[in-house]
Amino acid sequence: MFNQLYKSPSTIARHVNAPYAKERVRYLIHCAQRGDTRSTLLHKTTELLWVARKLSVYPDLNITTAQLHSAAGDWTDRKSACGRKLNTHWTRRHFIDVGGAWLRYLGYLRKQTQCIPFEAQLDAYCCWAKNERGLCQSTIANFRHHIVPFLRWYGTLERPLSGVRINDIDAYLAHGGEQGWCRKTIQNVATSLRGFFRYGGIQGWARPPLAAAIQGPRIYTSEGLSRGLDWTDVQRLFATMDAKRPKYLIFLVEHHHNLYKGLANSRIQQKHLHQQYQYLRLRPLRIAVYRPVVLYRPVPNR
Repeated sequence: MFNQLYKSPSTIARHVNAPYAKERVRYLIHCAQRGDTRSTLLHKTTELLWVARKLSVYPDLNITTAQLHSAAGDWTDRKSACGRKLNTHWTRRHFIDVGGAWLRYLGYLRKQTQCIPFEAQLDAYCCWAKNERGLCQSTIANFRHHIVPFLRWYGTLERPLSGVRINDIDAYLAHGGEQGWCRKTIQNVATSLRGFFRYGGIQGWARPPLAAAIQGPRIYTSEGLSRGLDWTDVQRLFATMDAKRPKYLIFLVEHHHNLYKGLANSRIQQKHLHQQYQYLRLRPLRIAVYRPVVLYRPVPNR
């Protein structure tokens, strides 16, 4: 299989000599037969090489989900091999996804049974959401995915579910923020918990005012827009430019940078950034700046 994906003898030898080569080949053949593209197979082959190296401490590969998660920790050797800074969050997630799929196909991944505190209330809520509200299974699974970690976190406090206070919810969301949750994730968790405790207030095992008090962060429509380069980076670019470069080109870049960053840094104006930016393009100053740029365009040789 490796001979079909790679041409370099050293690359082929690296994959063949790594741990669990036969098991990796079995899985890659399965992926190819089900229709995975060549690029996908190459991507999985590279990731499985790192997975196999990390899991080489388990001779029989019969491991639990917790052990797989624990193996996705230290990336020092991978950073050295890649020669660049890694996105550790994405690297860890991809390691677990590809490694978990590989181990599940082989039948080696043992799912660790972990008790869920207040599971009876959670199951009742999921049944109610399906039968009474008519929510689809994927939506219910998404709610459950967000609620279970909270119940496990709250279960360590050894208090009844009726004792949950808004301070507990805020502390949990703050804990998630410290773990690297983005604002959208925190909002999704808050929405799931709000629905769960609203149902609990109806059933009597949660305080009725609690659900209304659960608020996630405000999500702005355009908050994902780029804030632009720092002015120090732009100045460093200018320093490398030819001294004969026309001054109006430098002024144009500076004007663009200050205008865009000034708008993007404003939370209020950010919502209508696109409309304001289009409007400002019509100002006489902008036209005066663009005119010499158009005249400066070199004429192609004929």
